[in-house]
Amino acid sequence: MVDRAHVLSKHQVAEGVLLSDRWNLHGDGTTRDHNKILGQQVALDSGKMLSAGFCAMAVEDQTTLLDNAICMMHELVDLYTESEDEREVLYKSMLEKMFAVMSDRASVNKAYNRCLDAYRKEQTGNENLLHFLYCNAHFLLGLSNVCESSLKVIENDICTLTGRKLGRDSDAKFQRFKHSSESAVARFVRTACDVFGPRGDEKNGCRLEWEAFCSESLGIKSRVKSFRMNRFNNFFEGAAALYHHRESVTTFLGDYKGKGNLKLQSVLCDAKCEELQALVRALGIVFYKITGPFWQLLESDTEYVDLYKFVQAMLHLFQLWQHDASDLLSEKNKGIFPDFAISVDEIHHSLYSGVSEYHQDITKKALEQVMGSFIEVTERQLADFLEGGVYGQEPDQELRKKMKHCRLTNLVSENEFGDLDFSQYRRRHASLHYHSGIQMIKKNHTISDWLKSKSPQDQSRLLDHARKQAHDLRIKHRNSEKLVLVKTKERLEEHYRKEQEKASARDEAKRQILVRVKANGGPCSCPSDVDKVLSCCDTMGKKTNVLKDEFRYLKQVLGIADKRLIMGNKKTDELEKNFEGSFRWHRYATGRNFSG
Repeated sequence: MVDRAHVLSKHQVAEGVLLSDRWNLHGDGTTRDHNKILGQQVALDSGKMLSAGFCAMAVEDQTTLLDNAICMMHELVDLYTESEDEREVLYKSMLEKMFAVMSDRASVNKAYNRCLDAYRKEQTGNENLLHFLYCNAHFLLGLSNVCESSLKVIENDICTLTGRKLGRDSDAKFQRFKHSSESAVARFVRTACDVFGPRGDEKNGCRLEWEAFCSESLGIKSRVKSFRMNRFNNFFEGAAALYHHRESVTTFLGDYKGKGNLKLQSVLCDAKCEELQALVRALGIVFYKITGPFWQLLESDTEYVDLYKFVQAMLHLFQLWQHDASDLLSEKNKGIFPDFAISVDEIHHSLYSGVSEYHQDITKKALEQVMGSFIEVTERQLADFLEGGVYGQEPDQELRKKMKHCRLTNLVSENEFGDLDFSQYRRRHASLHYHSGIQMIKKNHTISDWLKSKSPQDQSRLLDHARKQAHDLRIKHRNSEKLVLVKTKERLEEHYRKEQEKASARDEAKRQILVRVKANGGPCSCPSDVDKVLSCCDTMGKKTNVLKDEFRYLKQVLGIADKRLIMGNKKTDELEKNFEGSFRWHRYATGRNFSG
């Protein structure tokens, strides 16, 4: 039954595309259990979004993405009509009606867009450029990334000023984690959400005890969010909730929980640090004034061509706040988009109450540092909506009409991958063909709406058509998945071959080094051997080459790691001195001379 429904859903998608004046292709890739999966959707000019299912990939590059887009369109046409003559005409019509492609503009997507545009021109002769739309939700990811790097700068400045590290970094028991590249603020938000929030760390966390403490002892409800849900905004929203609960967290972990595991102790140390909490507050303010309203805008019915008004106004505010963020420290501030402001609640109120002057100063400096980074991200990722950009000004009525159906984000792909996870959890051994069928039936309302709207004669014809095509389509998809496995195996074999070639080249290089060292009278195992070898050299250049060969022998053949063996542009005397120093260190550390 699912196989037949799969055919009906694809027929529904083909019909929607062919009856539309224009349509957009949405797509995104993911990895599940080391398998690469591509999800595709089509947006019709009516504004309706239809799922086109999933397919497996061996590698996510521009060629593979282009091949999958072509295969999807051919499959839609093949399932729509059985006439070979009609198929070619309908395929070109479908390709010519393609209006835009939406992606996150990763390097692969940019190359794929160029390839698809060139292919479309070649096949249809349509010289009109495809519109390459940006998933604006990824702008929030860009803000998260640069925000953490900016806060690292502030953290270093605070440590220099106070003479001590922030949070757990000042505790000796956490010294083994001192080389972590994660900022202290990001670490606190991540770990605290992990131990207190839903879908967190069940082994080291204490969500049930925390929620019971909030409910029974404080008479409140925990507002801590999962760090794994809305990946676009969880960093900022989680920080706001944790700042709101900061005193409760300290009380719970310090007085009620007793001595917890290392992860809970880490959260407690970070929660007690006043400077760190001032930075967490800055993230909470960013959520309520910037990223939260931006997310509300993305979820609104704002048209793609009108986004420039908001982006340019937002950039102007960033430029003002970069020099003076005092306005953000006012509870009355409406944020970047007053029409899409986050509702004021107890978390918002806690961000602006009971703040010391020292605390306020740190938050202000952090916000100003962050705003500078936000300007860079805006100018890089939202360039299309700035002055001089493709969509940076009021469009003409024709373009506005054509782009009325264009979405602001590609979140439909993200949502479908979430549905795929649930479907695979329910049916662990089902094929991707099966999961695609289930997905399309539900998302497209194929049976309940589309098929039901047809006349009894059309319903009978479509069901008969689905019965005839179902088996062949399932076999086709099964063979495609087998081909992906073959390609994956070929890639692994190619990778193994290249690694073998590199290993052989390394072995040959070592052999050549050993030949040269022996020809020079080496290898040397102590300083006296070096003096003996160098005494046979009649020029300074010869001595330098002999010493460098000895260095290469120690590093590449014996595998000795010592910074003294870095040659660079060092002179002969310095090389000789470094060798003697390296020898003494090695003998002290191992109790023996250099030996092969």
